[in-house]
Amino acid sequence: MEDSVLRDQLVVLLRGGEAHIKAEPALADVEYWPAKTEGVTGKMWKASVDGFFSDLEELIELVRDQTVNLAAKIPHGESQTYLREILLAADHNAYHLGQIVQTRKLLGDWPE
Repeated sequence: MEDSVLRDQLVVLLRGGEAHIKAEPALADVEYWPAKTEGVTGKMWKASVDGFFSDLEELIELVRDQTVNLAAKIPHGESQTYLREILLAADHNAYHLGQIVQTRKLLGDWPE
């Protein structure tokens, strides 16, 4: 999985405030692109996928939380609302999912 998907989703969670995340590093501490260029191992891939789905579950919990006004501005943001950031994450995830599907099709690794 492309790490930018995981990082973008993490940034959305971080903007959402402390109540919705387990730990909150400063946004400036979140490195957007990986510094290492070595090959991806199965273990690295699994950690990335697991992290993505863990963060996705937190976004889903945020949407389901009836005490959160999704139209409200995010306390840690500039003028973004929860809904705007959630839709941004969904759109971004859909884009990258399409890239993964297209790549697998090009590699002949997609069921007909």
